[in-house]
Amino acid sequence: MIADVRIKTDRKASEALAQLLRMEMLPESYVPPEDIRRLRELVRLRQYLVREQTRFKNKVHSAMIKRGIRERKYIFAKCRREELRELQIDEVNRCLDLIETLERHIHEVSGEIRRIAGESEEARLLMSIPGVGYYSAMAILAEIGDISRFDNPEKLCAWAGLVPSTEESGGKSFHGEITHQGSPVLRWVLIQCAWNHLPSLLCA
Repeated sequence: MIADVRIKTDRKASEALAQLLRMEMLPESYVPPEDIRRLRELVRLRQYLVREQTRFKNKVHSAMIKRGIRERKYIFAKCRREELRELQIDEVNRCLDLIETLERHIHEVSGEIRRIAGESEEARLLMSIPGVGYYSAMAILAEIGDISRFDNPEKLCAWAGLVPSTEESGGKSFHGEITHQGSPVLRWVLIQCAWNHLPSLLCA
């Protein structure tokens, strides 16, 4: 209503909001409690640290390829890192220093998340699902928050952006890719859980 008007002033915007509120059409934002906000920060911090670690690992791979050095498998295993350092490549050594620093922080944050998961009955229930580990369980709980705010599973899936986009016109329906609305962290975690569960389905 506000975005479509041609004359936009604070007064007109206030009137539009008042009309939406009067008609009970004003959507409310969910504000999670403090403990859920802290958990979200912890879960997202771990995801960020892992992403940064992967970025520096990719830089090491790139440095090796540029120098025509053939890589062995598992070059970042602790027993292999000294071999990498012996190559005396400054870029690689700096990246290894950063990778090891990030590794320590990831270990600390992961330990805290694992501890919280062990104390949560909801997390233990989620972890009973094949493909869902302690981190995935806590990420799901942190991103969804109070699940009672969703009337049914369909609304939860729609909020998470995991339902296909749909366009209907002239009695015909067109379905596209998922909407990608909602929390990208939740969507990523759920997709990873599905991939982890896939091998058990193929073997069944």
